[in-house]
Amino acid sequence: MESQCHMDLVDLIVEYVKKRVSSEEYSFIQIDSSGQSGTMRVSDNYVPDVVYRTSNKLIIGEAKTYEDFERKHSKDQFDSYLKECNYFEGSAELIVAIPWQLLITAQNYFRRLKKKNGMEVEVIVLDDMGSEKII
Repeated sequence: MESQCHMDLVDLIVEYVKKRVSSEEYSFIQIDSSGQSGTMRVSDNYVPDVVYRTSNKLIIGEAKTYEDFERKHSKDQFDSYLKECNYFEGSAELIVAIPWQLLITAQNYFRRLKKKNGMEVEVIVLDDMGSEKII
């Protein structure tokens, strides 16, 4: 069972995605939730918290609590999601929602990761206090 903090961060991603797509396309937004089958898996068989995919646009959203951000599993997911976005033929971005205390850590982490892998993927970091940082 996901924590309330995690669920709130997922909701933050969904609301952000809804601002970026037309209401007619809301049905393309997939949310990973317990018991939901058919949620899109990405490379390395990970299931993001939120996925929006059309033929020319991909948005992958992942929520991480304070306790989860630094875990190896989370870093493996981030690597996988960035690769998926990088190889997508069209517009692609990764949205990461976090508690505000992780904002600087997340910004630095994704800057280093993108530079290390030579990726131009847009990463949007949202925090639970309303900040939005594009990396």
